[in-house]
Amino acid sequence: MIILCSPTTSRPRRKLKPAGILAALLLVISGAARAGETTWLLLVEPKFMRPAFAEPVPGSKTTVIAPGLLRDGAVAYLNKDDAARLKLDLTAARRLALANAAADLATLQPEYVRDRNGVILFARLDSPRPTAAGMVLTPEFAALFKDTLGPDLLVAIPNRYRVYVYPALDQGYADTAELVQRDYQLSGERVSRELFRLTPQGLRAVGAFAEN
Repeated sequence: MIILCSPTTSRPRRKLKPAGILAALLLVISGAARAGETTWLLLVEPKFMRPAFAEPVPGSKTTVIAPGLLRDGAVAYLNKDDAARLKLDLTAARRLALANAAADLATLQPEYVRDRNGVILFARLDSPRPTAAGMVLTPEFAALFKDTLGPDLLVAIPNRYRVYVYPALDQGYADTAELVQRDYQLSGERVSRELFRLTPQGLRAVGAFAEN
């Protein structure tokens, strides 16, 4: 069952200390040289994890967007000490993170679920890395599904590794409620039970899958 909710007014983004993109680039390059694999991420995360720096998702009660790093397969939030030391702002981190997410997205193929007449009901995108959730924030994500699901999309993001994608004009998301709940509950890296509309400005929560 989906519980629809009314949109709420979003708060202004909380920014880190100002600097330029160059500092962020130097961080990524030097980190990769030291650790072998260090990647900026833009994470869609549960609010209860309390990341130090987070921006709200309009309409959402439980989900935020936070900058972070993927280092040798482990995800870490950007913390206040790192922010002060690196003198980065959220815009610099966001640009790098979206570029990284788009590069990851280009390596994946969505799986389409069809009805008996061959009509696509929804798509599922899986990633072997904990980066799938952040991919929905890239322009490339909407473009990937435009020809199959249409320009207006809804998404469910139960965990960092899996995203469900629906045409907004259909009600097919209701049929996946059990799947979304299972993927959320069984994951050690949960994201959200909410349903989001994908807009040119980003995500907006429009409902929630009721708890079992």
